[in-house]
Formats: sequence, structure tokens, C-alpha cells
Amino acid sequence: MTTRIIKGKSYQHLRLNFAMFLLDYLVFGVSFSLIGATSTVVPSFVSQMTDNKILIGFTGSIYLICWLGPQMFLAQIVNRGTRRKPFIRPIILFRMTIIIAATLIGIMGGQNRGLTLFIFLAAYGLFAAGDSLITLAWGDMLGTCIPDYLRGTMFGIGQFATAVGAIFTSALARWALSESGPEFPLNYALLFGVSGILFLIGGIGLSLLREEKSDESLEPGPPMREYFPYLWKIVRYDRYFQRFIGARLLIDLAMMATPFYAVFGIGVLGIPRETMVSDSIILIQIGTVCASFLMAWLSRRSGSRAVLILASLCVMGELSFALASALTGRGSLLYGTFIMTGAFHAVLFPAYFDWVITYAPLSRRPIYLGLTNTLGALGNLGPFIGGTILQWTALPAISGAGAFLLGGENVMRFQYPLVFGLALFFGFMGLMAIVRLPEPRRREETLEVPLSKPTQA
Repeated sequence: MTTRIIKGKSYQHLRLNFAMFLLDYLVFGVSFSLIGATSTVVPSFVSQMTDNKILIGFTGSIYLICWLGPQMFLAQIVNRGTRRKPFIRPIILFRMTIIIAATLIGIMGGQNRGLTLFIFLAAYGLFAAGDSLITLAWGDMLGTCIPDYLRGTMFGIGQFATAVGAIFTSALARWALSESGPEFPLNYALLFGVSGILFLIGGIGLSLLREEKSDESLEPGPPMREYFPYLWKIVRYDRYFQRFIGARLLIDLAMMATPFYAVFGIGVLGIPRETMVSDSIILIQIGTVCASFLMAWLSRRSGSRAVLILASLCVMGELSFALASALTGRGSLLYGTFIMTGAFHAVLFPAYFDWVITYAPLSRRPIYLGLTNTLGALGNLGPFIGGTILQWTALPAISGAGAFLLGGENVMRFQYPLVFGLALFFGFMGLMAIVRLPEPRRREETLEVPLSKPTQA
């Protein structure tokens, strides 16, 4: 065992922890390219089960809501624990849920589509809820076990390797969803099963992490009776954290259009389903590769605030391409959307984590992570809002003279520019909020909201 000392802090297990964090980041990212919140596979699967746009939009939010929502409540449990590894050990059980769901979908076939959809959404939500607990311990261990300047490098390497691995998942999706692939829903069961196996491999890697001993004595977190008043003090008095939460909500609302790019391409532009799904995966990974190199360099040079600015510019580019495609009917522009989507999501969540991990007081890191992620869950209602707008502006809702003047196809073309344009507005407002954030690495000290009489920053 080699102990490395970096900026006065000793790291006894740096190589092992770096490798295991990177392994999970890689296989999780590859798997998420198939069934993640930005994937076109899940909306495509649900759209074959139902034509309800609200429900299709909900699938774009369910993972993030179930993952982000509980974290504020779970953070107190993690923060008061003396170690983080015990909270990571259950990861294998939670990641088995996707494998179980894929198996049940394969066994049931297409006999009961309502039950099949329920099984998948329940397993998907349970997987996300379990991962929410693990994420808090994961984030705290990442901040403790990996030096600041290496985190951006790890994220960049992980995103690049994820993009390379996703080339193979793209080929798999193209074959599985084509006429030569398995019949529905066995084709989707296969894709979900492959994702579940990859999730499981990453979970095994995380179970091998080793905790580093802290060089500082940590103040115990607030007792449960004082926990929620303490959260209110953070939100009320920490002005930098207020700005960060506001910026995050705006950027997350800009993702309201994400689940509908493939639906728009297939239903309005007439792109074949298997082409749309497989091409979108590989285009997303092209964007991921390009952004991963830029993120690693930018994070190491300038910090997480600069990466957040990059993410906001990417989401505005993504939505600009989508809006242009909807207004002109050109499918080639929609492909630009998927490239920018990959770039956006490659840098967004690493930048979120890096900013909070670096900014939060060491003894309150799980609390800050849980609070920001739970409040951020409100922004992830965006796809649900987008689906509701599409449902309400559907052809039956625009009846009479409006439908006669516009025509059915033009009504559909009117729906999507409305959603894409609104999302672009939120992206621009998010950029304006992010430029007002501080860079936490350049601050001499971090404001720590006291348990008793708080003082404003």
C-alpha cells in the first residue's frame, strides 16, 4: 500500500479508489445510455405501451424524481454516520431490480401491456430510490478519497470511455429494435437486461472502495429535531447556495423537451424508429466524447463554475437545433440536437457534484448534497410539464377553426416548437444565473451555517 500526500492530505488508497470510482462511472454511463433519463430507448418503449404524452413525459422524470426526491431526508442518516461504506453495501440489491424487471418483461411477453409497463416503471423507480441513498455516500467518499484536481480528470476519462462503450450499445439497440431483432417486448427486455448487468458490475466495483481517514475532526450533524430548521437556515442564509439552487432549477427545467426528441423525429419527421433510436445513441456519444475532453481540461484549469457555464451553453445549443428542426422540418438539424444533448449531459451532473462537494463544509457534505438534489427534483418535473403542454395542445384540444386553418400535421408542428422554445428560455435564464456563481476552489473559506444563531454570508 502506497500513501500519497497531496496538498497536505494523505491518501492511502488513492489508486484503488480512483480505479473503482472510474469503473462504476464507466459501466453506469454505458448502461445509462440505454435506459437513462436522456435515453431514447425508455420513451420509445413506453410510447409502444401507451399514446398518452403525459405518461411518456413522466418517464423522462421518474428516475430523477425518485433519485433526487428522497435525498434530503436520507442525508441526515448518512451525515450522522461515522463511516460511508456501510451505505454503499446494499448497492448490489438495488441494481438487481433492473435485471428482475427485464426477466419479467421477457416472460410475460406482450400479453398485458398495462402490467408490463407497471412492472418496468416500479422497478425503474425502486432502482433510482435505492441509488439516491448510495449517491450521498458516494459523493462524500468521492470528495474525501479523490483530490479536487483529479475529480474533473476522472469525470472526463469516464465520459470518454462511456462514449466508446456506448457505440456498442448503439449497435445492439439498432439490431434489437429492427425487424431482424427479437419481437416486441423481448427486444426491450434484452436491452434492459444488458443495462442491468452493467449496473451490477459497477455496484461490485463500488463495494470494493476503501475509506480514507479524515485528517480533520468532524463536528456531528444536527440531531433530528433540529435537522429541518437547520436546512431552512442553509436555504435562507447561504446566498451562494441560493444562487446555485436557482440556477440548477432553471437548467433542469430546460430539459423539459428531452424525452420528446425521438417522439418528434419518429412521429412528425417520419424517421424510422430503429434508425432514430440507434442513431441518437451514437450521436449523443459523439457529443459526450467531445465534451469530456473539454470538461477535463476546463475543470482542472478553471473549476466547476466554468463547466456549469459550458453545460448551459450546450443545452441552449441542443434546444436551438431542436427548435430549428421543428420549424423547418429538417431531420438533419435534429441530429445536431442529439450531439449537443450528449455534450450537455456529459458535463452537467459532474459539474453539479463537483461544485457542491467543493463548496460544502466537510462535516456537512451529505446534507448539502441531499438538500441540493432534493430541491433540484422540482426542476425535473420539466419533462412532465412538457408532456402536459403537448397533450393539451394536441389535435383534439385545438378543434374547430384552429384545426381547420392549421391542418393536422401543422398542429403537430406547432406543439413541438412551443415546448422547445419554452425550454430554450429556461436554458438562457439558467446561464444568466450561473455566471453569478462563485468558483468554490478559489474561495479561501466556505460559509458554514451554524447549528444555532446563523449569520448571513
